[in-house]
Amino acid sequence: MDVEVRLFASWRDAVGADQVSVAGVPEPVTIGGIRTRLLEDWPALVGLPAVAAVDHRHASDFVEVRRGQVVAFLPPVSGG
Repeated sequence: MDVEVRLFASWRDAVGADQVSVAGVPEPVTIGGIRTRLLEDWPALVGLPAVAAVDHRHASDFVEVRRGQVVAFLPPVSGG
């Protein structure tokens, strides 16, 4: 399965694109599996913090992703 991943802020800047494809992952794949592939394919991401979202909801590394779901990585956000 191929997973389209949207990237924001520092992750987008490190990769040079706002969306990338992670190809050939088994279905289902976890967010942690996608994160690992991204770090292997783009070493510039190592050390940059990011939270994940699946279908516009925060997701831990243990959440499974299925075909057609929207995956995104973005920096942690806080506010007051």
